[in-house]
Amino acid sequence: MIPQLPPRERIIDAAKALFMEQGITRVSVDAIAALAASTKMTVYRHFESKDALVLEWLEQLTESYGGVARG
Repeated sequence: MIPQLPPRERIIDAAKALFMEQGITRVSVDAIAALAASTKMTVYRHFESKDALVLEWLEQLTESYGGVARG
């Protein structure tokens, strides 16, 4: 059996894939939840809004391109 990522990581991975493919504004929270094999409620348990999820994704993306420290 392949271990499954925790929900928060699945959500971020799903958002990353969808944002890169379709653009941030075209992606719904429902689409992110579906791709993450989760529910919309679970997305909102981990992120208070889609904007908070976008911010988390952008922070991770920035860190991967040169390591800007969070402040």
